[in-house]
Amino acid sequence: MSISANIAEAYGRNHSLDKIKFYYYARGSITETQSHLEYGSRVGYINQTDSEKLSYILDKLYNDLNKIVQSLK
Repeated sequence: MSISANIAEAYGRNHSLDKIKFYYYARGSITETQSHLEYGSRVGYINQTDSEKLSYILDKLYNDLNKIVQSLK
């Protein structure tokens, strides 16, 4: 939820530097979520295949956010 909340917060900001700050927060939330996925996979809460699929989607989102940040700079 924090990923989407930070993206929404960034979108609602008027100044580019504010937008960038919240896109960076969203990136941090992505890596945090990937850490939770890794842990969940290790302890058996989620299977390895599903964890890898979700991590791939999160990697793509991370890269997309990088592109947005670069376009705002």
